[in-house]
Amino acid sequence: MKNLTSLTVVDLQKLLEKFPDIEITYENKTLNLYGFKNSISCAIAELALQVNNKMAGHFSSMIDQMKISTDIQWQYLSDSNDWKNFSVYLNSLIESNYLKKESKVSFTNESNNAACIFFNMNPMIYLIDNKRINVRRIDMAQLDDNSIKIPSNWISINSGSDFYLADLNPSSSEYLRVSYQFISKLQNNSVRISKIQRVENPYLFKQYQIFKEKFIKVNKNPNEMKLFHGSTHESLLKICRFGFNRSYCGKNGVAFGQGVYFAVNSSYSIKYSVGHAISDRCMILAKVLVGESCVGNSQMKVPPNQPNSEIPFDSTCDPGKSIFVCYHDNQCYPEYLIYF
Repeated sequence: MKNLTSLTVVDLQKLLEKFPDIEITYENKTLNLYGFKNSISCAIAELALQVNNKMAGHFSSMIDQMKISTDIQWQYLSDSNDWKNFSVYLNSLIESNYLKKESKVSFTNESNNAACIFFNMNPMIYLIDNKRINVRRIDMAQLDDNSIKIPSNWISINSGSDFYLADLNPSSSEYLRVSYQFISKLQNNSVRISKIQRVENPYLFKQYQIFKEKFIKVNKNPNEMKLFHGSTHESLLKICRFGFNRSYCGKNGVAFGQGVYFAVNSSYSIKYSVGHAISDRCMILAKVLVGESCVGNSQMKVPPNQPNSEIPFDSTCDPGKSIFVCYHDNQCYPEYLIYF
C-alpha cells in the first residue's frame, strides 16, 4: 500500500492492537501487510478509513489556512528591500498566535532556519539567527479597496513612495492650525515649536480610512478626535513608518487598559516625549476613532461589552475623558510629528 505518509506510528500500533494476527513492514515508502486474507482485507479497509479521515482533516486545515491568507497576509522585508509573503502554513501559524495576543511565535521558516517573530516590539521584529528583519501584517481586503484616495496635498502622491515626512511651511494655514492645537493644550508657555512634519504614509492612511468606513456602514458615530501621543524620538519615527502597535503597550503604564494611549492635552503627552537632544523632543498629533468609550482599568485587554449588549465599546478612557485607549492598530493614524 502506497501514499500513506499521513499515518503515524501510533496509528499503526492501534491497527496491530485491533488485528493482532497480522504483521506490518515498511520498505521503500511502501506499507506491507502479512497474515490471513480476511484479516488483511479488514485491516486494509481500516487503513483506508484512517487515511480518508486524515486527508479530510488536512484538506480542511489547508482550506482554513488559505482563507486566512486571503484576508490577512504576513510579510517580511527581504535582503533586496522588498516585502515577501510567508507561506500559507506559516501565515496561519503567525496570525493565530497574533490573535491570541502572544508576545511572540517561534517556528522553522521556509529555509529551515529557526525563527521567531516578536509581536510586543515596536515595530514588530522577525529574528533569524540574531538577524533582525522587519515584518508587517497586511489586511488584504483593505489593500484591494481602490475607492480610498490619499489627500491631494501630499507631496508623495506622485512619487510612489510608501512613506514620507513633509515639512510644513510655518506660514501655512495647516502649520498654524496644528501649532495652535499643540500650544493651546500646554501648561508650559515657554515651549516653542521648531518644526512640524505631515506624515504621508499611504498604507497606514488607507487602513485607517477603511476602519472609519466600518463605523459609517453600521450607522455608528466614529467620533474622530485629534489626540496627542508622546514617546521617544526613535519610537515616534517607527510609529510614523510602521503604525501604532498595541502589543507594545505597558511601557508607560496601563491604568485604563492594555492598548495604545492618547491624550486630549499636549501637556499630558509632553512628559513622555524625550530625545537624545533638545531638538529631538517631539510628539504625534493623531487622528483617532474613539467611537463609544467607557472608563477602563489595568486588566482590560479589550474593551468590555456595552450594557445589555454583545457589542463591545470601541475604546476605554479615564473618568475625565482626557485620556483614551485604543485596541485596534488601524483605529489611529499618526497625522503630524511636532518638534519642540
